[in-house]
Amino acid sequence: MASNLIAHCGARIVERAELEKIEPPSATPTWVPIKHSVIMDRVGKALSDANFSIRAVKTAVSRGDQRLFATIDTSCGLAGGDVTLAVAVVNSTDKSLPMKMIAGNRVMACDNLALRSDLMSTAVVRKHSKFGLDRFQEALLRAVSHLDAFKIAEAARIKRFMHSKITDTEAEALMLRSYERGVIGPRLLPRLIQEWRNPSFEEFEPRTLWSLENAHTTVLADVAKANPHRFCALSVSLQALLGEAAGVRPEETVPALSA
Repeated sequence: MASNLIAHCGARIVERAELEKIEPPSATPTWVPIKHSVIMDRVGKALSDANFSIRAVKTAVSRGDQRLFATIDTSCGLAGGDVTLAVAVVNSTDKSLPMKMIAGNRVMACDNLALRSDLMSTAVVRKHSKFGLDRFQEALLRAVSHLDAFKIAEAARIKRFMHSKITDTEAEALMLRSYERGVIGPRLLPRLIQEWRNPSFEEFEPRTLWSLENAHTTVLADVAKANPHRFCALSVSLQALLGEAAGVRPEETVPALSA
C-alpha cells in the first residue's frame, strides 16, 4: 500500500510537474526561500545515493502554495515487511517553517505514519538563510548516512513495543498523559479510547504498546489530513511519550550529530 497523504482545509495534493512550477518569492539579505522542488530533489537524491529504494512520494502544498509537506516511503522493511522506513519533508517560502527532514515508519496495514526526532542524527532542521541550502545539504547527507543505524534502532523499538504487553489501566493512563501533553485533543480523546478498546485493524488487537501507538496514529490521521505540519509535531511528541513509557535501551539509540 502506498502512502495516502490527503489534503484538506486549503491544502492540496500536487504532482511533481506542478510542484516544479511553484516559485518562491524574492530573497532578502537575510532570508533566502528555497523552492519546494529543490528540497524534494535533494532529499530524494540523498536517499537514492544511500541505496534506499523509493517506493512512493506524496506531496501537498498549502497557504497559497507556500508550505510543503511530503512523505517519501522507501522499500526498506523494519518489521518483517509490515512496517517500512519513511521520511517526511517540510518546507515553506513564507518564513513560517524551516527546511526539515524527519525519519520514521509507515505501517503497511493501515497506512499509519509515525515520525521521530529523538534520534537527532536522522532529523534535519535548517533555516532559510544565505547559506541555508548548503547547510541543509550537509546535514542531510550526514543524516542519511545514519539511516542504516536508525533502521536497526527503529526495528528494535517496534519489536520491543510489539512484545510490551500493557493492561487497560496502563493504556488509559498513557492516553490521559497524551491528552495532558496536547498530543490528543478533547475532540479526539473519546475516539482514541474507542480505538484502543475496539481496534479498526486486527493487527492491533493484541494489548501491547505497539497497538496503543497505532491507536493514536489511526486517530491522528484526521489531523494529518487537515494540518500535516501539526501532525508532524504531534507524531514526534507521541513518540517521546511512548518512549518514556517503554524506556530506552542502548540498541535503540543512535549517536547524535552536532548541528
